This record gives sequence, C-alpha cells and structure tokens, in this order.
Amino acid sequence: MNFDVYSATIGITIAIVFQFIALIFHVKMHKKEQFIMWWFLGMGLSVVGLLAIYLRTFPSLNRGALIVSNALTIFGQGAFFIAIESYLNKNIKVNRLKTILATGIIVLIYFSVFSEITVLRMLTTSIVLLVFSVLIVRRLYLSKSDDNKDNMNFMIATFSINAFYWITRATIVIFILPTHPEIYDIILIFSYIMVLLVCTLGTLGLILLINKNLVEREEKERLKAEKERLKFLTIIETSPDLILVSKLSDGEIVLANKVFLDTLGYETDEVVGKTTLELNIWENSETRAKFANDLKINKKLSHYENRFVRKDKSKFIGSMSVSTITIEDEVFIISIARDVTELKEIEEILQESKNKFETIAMSSASWEAWFDEKGVLVWTNDLVEEITGFTLEESFEKDDLIRNLLISDDSQEILDQKFKTTLEMQKNGTSESRIKSKDGSCKWILINWRPVISDKKEFKGFRTSIVDITEKKKAEFAAAELAQQLKKEKEVAERNSLTDGMTGLANRRYLDEQIMLEYFRMKRTGEKLSIIMLDVDFFKLYNDAYGHLQGDECLKMVAKVLKTTIKRATDIAARYGGEEFVVLLPDTDDIGAIKVAETLRANVEAMKMEHKDSRISDVVTVSIGVATFDKHSLVAPENLVQKADEALYEAKNSGRNKVMPRAEELKVLDSSDFLKVVWSSKFESGHEGIDAQHKELFDDSNEIFESILSIKTKEEQLESLMKIMDDLKEHFDYEEEVLREIGYPEVNYHAVSHMNLINSSKLFIEKFEKEEVEVIEVLNFLIFEVIADHLYRQDRLYFPYLEKV
Repeated sequence: MNFDVYSATIGITIAIVFQFIALIFHVKMHKKEQFIMWWFLGMGLSVVGLLAIYLRTFPSLNRGALIVSNALTIFGQGAFFIAIESYLNKNIKVNRLKTILATGIIVLIYFSVFSEITVLRMLTTSIVLLVFSVLIVRRLYLSKSDDNKDNMNFMIATFSINAFYWITRATIVIFILPTHPEIYDIILIFSYIMVLLVCTLGTLGLILLINKNLVEREEKERLKAEKERLKFLTIIETSPDLILVSKLSDGEIVLANKVFLDTLGYETDEVVGKTTLELNIWENSETRAKFANDLKINKKLSHYENRFVRKDKSKFIGSMSVSTITIEDEVFIISIARDVTELKEIEEILQESKNKFETIAMSSASWEAWFDEKGVLVWTNDLVEEITGFTLEESFEKDDLIRNLLISDDSQEILDQKFKTTLEMQKNGTSESRIKSKDGSCKWILINWRPVISDKKEFKGFRTSIVDITEKKKAEFAAAELAQQLKKEKEVAERNSLTDGMTGLANRRYLDEQIMLEYFRMKRTGEKLSIIMLDVDFFKLYNDAYGHLQGDECLKMVAKVLKTTIKRATDIAARYGGEEFVVLLPDTDDIGAIKVAETLRANVEAMKMEHKDSRISDVVTVSIGVATFDKHSLVAPENLVQKADEALYEAKNSGRNKVMPRAEELKVLDSSDFLKVVWSSKFESGHEGIDAQHKELFDDSNEIFESILSIKTKEEQLESLMKIMDDLKEHFDYEEEVLREIGYPEVNYHAVSHMNLINSSKLFIEKFEKEEVEVIEVLNFLIFEVIADHLYRQDRLYFPYLEKV
C-alpha cells in the first residue's frame, strides 16, 4: 500500500501550527502552572514521533524510524497523563509520579521498541498506550462535577476513543496481522491518525477547561471587587462627616458623599470631574497651597482646620483628616472633614467670657462631657460612641457612665475619690484608667476634670476631657517589656561574667552577692545559714612536685567533686581564691552543714589523686571549716566567710584532712565584731538624690544600732526609732516622686511596697512600746528588711530606667 507522504505532511503540519499557537498562548497565561508545560511537552513528543516515521522512506533508517516514533509516542502519552494529574490534583508530587512512570515506560519500551518480533513490539506498544488512556479516563471521570461536566465529558470521550482504538489494534495484531502482513502499513497509518486526533481533541478539551476556570476566576474577582466597592460606598454615604475622594495626580474629584454635597450646597454633577480649585471651596489660594505642601511633607494629615466656602459664598470651619489610598495603580486622596464652626464659636465665646466657664475644648480629638454640680451628665459630644461604643441616647440613660465602664475595682475607687474631690473640693483631677467598651473590647483612657465656676464664684459643675490612649499604653508596655528583656540579657551577661574560668564554679564576686541576699533572707525568715570553706592540703608542695599545669588539674578535680556532691539548686559552690573553695548552704543548720562537709572531704580523698609530698597522706586531701548563723547572729554579711575561715584554720592546726565547725562564740559585742550595714557600689542607682538618702539611712541605722551598746532609757531608744521612721517616710515620698517623673511603669506597685513597710515598721514600734518585742528585734526589721533588703532586691529593679534618663 502506498504511503502519501506529501498529503500526510501537509495535514500534520497544519494541525501542528494551530495546536502550538494555542498552546503557546496558554503557556504565557499560565507560566506558573506545571500541567500546561507537561501537556506542551506531550504534544511536542507525539508530533515529533509522527514526523520521525517519514524517515522510513530511507531503507537504512526504516528500523530506527520505528524505534524513535514508538518511543516518542509512549513518552508523549506519559506526559499527557502527568499533565492531567497535575491539573486535577494540585498537591500531587510530580517528581514521584515521574519516577514511577519513567520506570514502567522504560521496561515496556524494551519490548515495544527493541524487540525483533513485529507482533510483540506492536502488541506491547498498544498495551502501554492503552494503559495511559485508561488511567487518564479514570482520573477525568473521578474529577467530574456539575461545573465542568461538559468539558470533562469531551475529554473522557476523546481518550475513551483512543483506548478503544488501542484495544482494537491489539486484537488485530494478535489475530489478523500474523496471517495478513500486508495490513501492517494500514495499522501504522491509523495509529498516527489516532495520535494526531488525541493531540488535537485533547488539547482542545484542555483549553476549554482552562478558559472555563479563567472565566469563573474572573467572575469571582469581579464580584469580590464589586462587593468591596459597594461596602466602600456604603461607608462613605452613611458617614456623618464630609467625605471627598479625588485623584492625587490632577486633583479631579471622583466621589463626594451626600453630607459633603448638602453642606456645600452642590449637586453631584456639579462636583464630580471638577477640582476643589474649580469649585472655589478654599478661602484663598494661599490656604490651598499650604494644605498641598503640608500633605506632600507629612503624607497624612489629622484634625487639619481651615475655612471653606460654600456654593452660596458663606463660610464654615472644617476639621479635616486626609490620607491617600491606591486603587488599581491609581493614587487617590481621601479627605474626611467635619463642620466645627459652632464648636469654634462656643470656644471663642467661652474664652472671651469667663462668667460662664473658664475653659472648654470642643475638639474631635477628645471626648468632651459636662456634668452639673450633682455629677449628672448634661451634655456630651458624639465621640462618646467612638470611645465607649454607646450612642448619645444610651450615654444619657446610664448613671455615672465612666465609672460603670471601668474594669478594675482599684481604678473604680480611685476614680470615685477623684469625682468626690472635684465635687466637694472643686479641684482638678487626672487619671489613667482601663475601660470595657460596649462591644467588650478594652481601652486605656486619660481623664481630666476641671471645675466650672460662675462669675459669682459659685461651683456650677465640672467638665471632663477624655482621650483614647490605648496605643500609647501599648507602646509603654512594649517599652517596659523591652526593658525587662534587656535586664534579663544583662543578668545573663553578668552571670557569665561571674563564673570562674578554670573550674566552672561561681567566682568570688558572685559568691559575695549571693551571701548578701541569703543573709537578708535569713534575717527575714529566721532560717539558718551555713558556710563551708575548704583548702587543699599542702597544695604548694603539690605544685612544686607536679608542676602548675597538674596543679590546675588537681583544682579542677576538686571542683568536680564539689559539683557532684552539692545536690540542692539553692546551694552554691565557688572558688574563693587559689586552692580555697567556699560552699554556701541556705536553710541548713550546723549538723546538716557538717554532714555535707564530711561527705566532701571523703569524696576528695576517694579520688585517690597521688600527692607524694603530702605530710598526712599519699593522696590529695582537704581541710574544711564550717560556720552556721541564724537571725540572732551578730556578724556582718561580709564577715561570714571569715568565720568559716577561722574554723578552717583550726582544722589545719589540728592535723588537716578533717572537718572543723566554728567554736561557739560568747554572746558579747565588741567593736571588731559589731554588725553594720555597709554601703557599697552595688546599692548605687546613679541618681544623686536617691543615693544620698540611701547613704543617710545606712548611717542612721548603724548609729542607732551602735547605741545599743550604751545604756539608754526606753524613751531614748523610742525617740531614735521614731527618727529613723521619719527619715524613711521622707525618703519613700521623694523616691516615688522621682519614679513618677521618669515614667517608671511599676511605680504604683513600688509605692504599695513602701506603704506596707511603713505599716509593718509602725507595728513593730507599737509592740516595742508595749514591751512585746525587744529593741534589737525592731532594729533587725528596720535595718535588714526595710532598708537593706528592700533596697538590694526591689529598688534595683528601677535602676535601668534611671540609667536611660
């Protein structure tokens, strides 16, 4: 049978041109979509496979043409399958699908392309292409819905016909071709026609599906845009303010709401398409130029007041807020204004005539309200709704509107007191409070009260000016949180700097700070505090014998024993200096401390680290001193380690490698062992006034405490206690004043702690007067809890804020 190459080529070429033009157009439209690229690839492979068959006209290329044609046709159908899967299932993992298909195709290609048996080759090719067609039909059928039913049916019909053809071809190849080899070329021609038909009709169906999706997407976007436009127009038309929308480029007005038109006396067609200059609504050209320049500089204007001209040439004062908005790449100016002429006139009248009111502020920036001499609301502006959510009518129906909105009971009491002060004492008042608006949201407000006095000096009520400061408070809280974070970071940095580099234990600086804290806690709680001090026996001889590097290793091993032996999180092990180590044991009596010390001594000896020059053992040993203190101990905090060191000295003198507790001391006060509160740089805040008062309190405390040694009457002691109480109250008042000036966020809580300390101090002094406590107990509370402990723990929290100022 003759094969009309020329006619077939023309037909295929025409089909290819139209198909590729359509596909290229859709590839440009869907650059990010993988499915269109896979379909494009499938078409290309299928068409190139068809063209390759023309190489059969050359006898030497006949076999190769068939191999290339079959291979490309199979790959093309596989690409079609991947395209359909990618289109219908956006979440499919294409790489995994490609791997599975490629593996199967390569195996089948071996039989369909490289086999020498024509029947087997054609049968395998038919089966492969049949499988792809069936998979595609199944995937299309499962994804069919009412929205895409027609287009899906078209695609299903196309690939169903394709599947039917390959079933038919497989049947012919098995049962007819072996006895009628002359139909071989006819089978090939129909196969090429079927491939071309699938490419053509399948591409057409895919384009129809894509276009339908585009139409649906555009319709959804159009409806969404229309909905937003209607929403925008509704907001503008229902607004009580004058609203004007114009182009930034040339000032052309595109929209004006009814309030604007009614206020200025224009109709819509008189405004839209014009500019404000053409309407002559500005009082003069200089005003318009200044407005344009301010908008250019600030990009946004709020409460911008100007005089405007109506159509009938009358004027009014408007307060404008102006911003820009971009719609479809066009920048528009949105101007929102309010006629404040009446308010301005009232302000001028009240400013000129103080026989009615002293001051009034009728600005849209704040909520203004007036109350009579009994505290009953008689007038409020419409910003009450913006801040509280209640309408004007609802506001007048509520008694004590503001106080009913407050969240905190504490704030309620404070505000009640300020209202009472305003009514009875006729004084100004200010308060920051948190309210819950009608919709349940929380806001911070700043309230100012001012009395209204008549020309006869009679109290006629008061007015309030309320501003929403929610954003300001959020900024303050954020700043406080940042300060807290910086404080934590600083503490971490300090903690890193308070570690001994060689042993990993705490260093002496950190130990001194913790001893100070635990000392104050011991005085406050009455729990006992123990300190262990240990020294490596004959360490100098060890260094001389083994060298300093090995000596460092010895200290590291001792430190390791300390780390593993000290179990509680509150206990602190530190390197005190050289071969000396100190262990701080809060809430530990002498028995417990001795037990810990003996365990440490035994564990060091159990290391069996050689020390050939030791005079008491062949291994490294330690001598340990133990000192225990309670709230009645008359030892200053900086002298606690010294007591443990004295016990260590006794351990060394009595033979070493042993634990020695501190000898019981006589309860006798002497000048060298007398307890004092010692000022150091740790207490310095950086504020000259506060530090000076702190030092004075320390001096007063030491002076009073030393006076116990001398014989004084109870009246003299009471007089000394009252003096330090007066100085303490004066200091607390001054400190709170400073903290309020710098904006310390926790000033109220700090003031409460001051009040609690003053009340507790008064209670101790009252008990002393009744002889229920000794004067030493009162002094212990004043010095260690009220002065030293409060300053060391609580006052240091505001130090970072003083540094910022």
